[in-house]
Amino acid sequence: MKTIAIVSLALFAMLFAAPLSHAAAQSDAPKLDVKSIMATYKFAMAKAQSDFKAAVDKSQADAKIAISKGIPTAKINADSKAAIDKARADYIDATKKAKADSKASLDQLKAAVDKKPSK
Repeated sequence: MKTIAIVSLALFAMLFAAPLSHAAAQSDAPKLDVKSIMATYKFAMAKAQSDFKAAVDKSQADAKIAISKGIPTAKINADSKAAIDKARADYIDATKKAKADSKASLDQLKAAVDKKPSK
């Protein structure tokens, strides 16, 4: 059970880091337009939701496997609750980060627009 948890955490870390490294490698200078900011925000929110759903599905699958192995129900429930609570915390952190990043990008865009001289 510990091996599965360690492997799933490693997989989660790789899945979370891959889009971030891909986005960073894609362009050195971030595009500062509203469309790209919103697209990035929507992508981050969709990824957070899919990661949460995947964690819940994995927790349910692990519970089914544990039941078939004869592990006590109380332990299975505690493990499932812990996994779902962690997934919920990760989801909340990811949404907060996406909101903060998009707000920072919009603030940069606003500052750039305010700096342009009026004609």
